[in-house]
Amino acid sequence: MSETVLYDVQDGVATITLNRPESLNAMNPEMLATMFVVAEKASTDPGVRCVVVTGNGRAFSAGGDVKAMAQGNASGGRREGAVGSAPSAGLRQQEEVSRLLQEMPKPTIAAINGVAAGAGLSVALAADLRVASDQARFTTAFAKVGFSGDFGGTWLLQRLVGPAKAKELYFMSEIFPAQRALELGLVTKVVPHDSLMDETMALARRLAEGPTLAYGRMKDNFTYGATNSFGDALTREAENMIASGQTEDHKAAALAFVEKREPRFAGRLDRGDLSARESRSSNFQRAERLGAPQASRRVQDLKTNEHAVTVEVRCNAFRQVFRRHRSVCENDAQRIDFLVVADLHAGLKSTPAARTVLSRSPRAATGIASFRQRRSPRSAPPSSSQGLLHLRRRAP
Repeated sequence: MSETVLYDVQDGVATITLNRPESLNAMNPEMLATMFVVAEKASTDPGVRCVVVTGNGRAFSAGGDVKAMAQGNASGGRREGAVGSAPSAGLRQQEEVSRLLQEMPKPTIAAINGVAAGAGLSVALAADLRVASDQARFTTAFAKVGFSGDFGGTWLLQRLVGPAKAKELYFMSEIFPAQRALELGLVTKVVPHDSLMDETMALARRLAEGPTLAYGRMKDNFTYGATNSFGDALTREAENMIASGQTEDHKAAALAFVEKREPRFAGRLDRGDLSARESRSSNFQRAERLGAPQASRRVQDLKTNEHAVTVEVRCNAFRQVFRRHRSVCENDAQRIDFLVVADLHAGLKSTPAARTVLSRSPRAATGIASFRQRRSPRSAPPSSSQGLLHLRRRAP
């Protein structure tokens, strides 16, 4: 793994350290690729229950590597990261680190040790919480180099400070100190520089000892509610509330409350709980990126229970709802790992996104055949407008 990013796990806390101190941790393609790899690793590792992102040296991150961009412009090259496709597709892949920090089903913290500028600020904003050194400084920076912004900064900032203030911060690109960031609501708290990591790790360990599955569902509620109606958000909350009540964490905590003692959370599902939306969503999104990243397809909804699976997929070219595929399990002690594979025949097969998935996914043909062999006799045969879910059984 590249030394541009350091990765360490202790006491259930993963620490991701941006490690180009000589360039204020400016993000070059090598660093961005490694950031995505380690963020995805932390997201899927059950032993990690909280993630901390920080920078080595005097900066959190100065943003994109402008010197490398200028050299590329001088030589007539495009912005790095767009290989074999439109430039926006390469950049969009790099931006996945922001999505992971924002959506992974466990708490994320940015420990802002110095300058957070441009894309560096965007990545910090993607974390759930931000602890800033009293020496930290902030700026959107993009206007100063003729860029419009990336890594989710506009989406995130306007939700923290409101659209009008966010536009001002982007247009003016002024540099402001940590105390001003606290007043604006950009950071959770400001601490003395020398105690930044001690304070951050104390917070991270506290979260790592908490109800990890419930935290993940809280994050899902916020993410879903940001782009859906109030009524739909209420429905999502109800589903997550019921799913949370089926975990060992909830049952142990309820007993501890009755017995007047502190609960201990293990971050585990109950034996009968097949509602792990987080890992299923992560698997699906990972399959998307490998199969057809340019399709901009994402999971909008994933609901699972003992009997059925519903996955709603939105795509540029089509919207399909895959329903009524019964899980194949012999008893409640078995977990089901749902991997979405590409059947995509009939109308779906004609789309460029579908053809790309079919051509690039080695699981597609075997997954479809496997599903057809395993599906419950009670299930209706999938119609030509339905996709298939490959159900792979896995011991708990």
